[in-house]
Amino acid sequence: MDYLFAILLICAGLLGASSLIVAKKPDAARIIDSLLPFQALIGAGTLVLGVLSLVVWGPGRMVAMAKATPLFGATLWVCVFAGILLGFVFAVPLMGRLGSGQQKAAELSQKLAPFQLMIGLAAIVAGLLLILFRAGILPPNFPGSY
Repeated sequence: MDYLFAILLICAGLLGASSLIVAKKPDAARIIDSLLPFQALIGAGTLVLGVLSLVVWGPGRMVAMAKATPLFGATLWVCVFAGILLGFVFAVPLMGRLGSGQQKAAELSQKLAPFQLMIGLAAIVAGLLLILFRAGILPPNFPGSY
């Protein structure tokens, strides 16, 4: 589940930070354009996995992890919050079909839009770090173990 969440976070982060990425690297527009048709699904998946990760990892364990291994703990917190926020922003079109709260969801999504770039960059970094931690490339107590 962690690898799927990390990959979805990276995709959502690319979509969230697309304006900066395309401005710096115009060739990346092709990759980002290929993700756009799946934006709502990426958002829904990121939202669901963000909430599920918060439940599975538990806030208490995440606080304890942040105290014991600060970088790993911070990575978990950023993954959860960036996943929930970006997932919500991108899943609003899908949510509109589900119920009457579409207008409030759209308003909240508009309030989050100015922060989308920062949240997107944080999601990319957190997703990459989560993959590195879970694959064992970086130990949980990094950088203390180096």
